[in-house]
Amino acid sequence: MTLAEALLVVLTAMPRHVSDRDEPTEQRLVRLDTIANSIESAVNEATCFDREACKPIYHDRFELAATLVKLGWVESAFASRIHRSECRRHECDNGKAVGIWQTHRLRAWSDETWAALHSDGLAATVFTATHVARLIAGGVGQCGSLAGSLGRFNTGFMCDAQRFELMAKSIQSTSARLRILVAD
Repeated sequence: MTLAEALLVVLTAMPRHVSDRDEPTEQRLVRLDTIANSIESAVNEATCFDREACKPIYHDRFELAATLVKLGWVESAFASRIHRSECRRHECDNGKAVGIWQTHRLRAWSDETWAALHSDGLAATVFTATHVARLIAGGVGQCGSLAGSLGRFNTGFMCDAQRFELMAKSIQSTSARLRILVAD
C-alpha cells in the first residue's frame, strides 16, 4: 500500500464534518483522495523520499504525514466548504486563512498565487500541504520537538511544547498506524 492509500484509509475513517453529512460518498472519496495525494506529495518532498540530490527538511515521512492529518482535522475537520475556502464570516480566521490547514498569506506570495489557493483542487492542496510541512519542519528545528513545533504553528511564534504534548502523542499513534498500513 502506498502512503497516499494509507492516508485515504485514515481520512475515510474520520467522522464527516456536520456540513458534509449530505456529501455523496463518491464525491467525498474523490476529495479525500486529493487530500491524501497532496499530503503524500508534500511529505515526500520534505523527506526527500525517492529523490536524488535532495536535502531533507524532515526526518520521518510517516510522522509528518500524521501531523498534516491531525492539523487538517483540528483546523477544519476536512470540511469540504472550508477546503474550497467558502468560509462563513467568523471562520477561516475571519477570512484571513484558506483551505483545510487554514493557511495565511505570506508577503512573498503574489495576488495570483493567493487567489489560486482559494480552491479544493490538487495544485492548491499540494501547495498548502507543502507550505504546512515546511512550517512544521522549521518549527521542529527551532523548537527542538514536534510538540514545540505544534505550539509554534498554533501561535505563529511560541514553541509552547507543554500545551501540545497530547497532540504530539496522538500524531505518533497515527504515524504508527500509517507505518503498519504501508508495510502491509
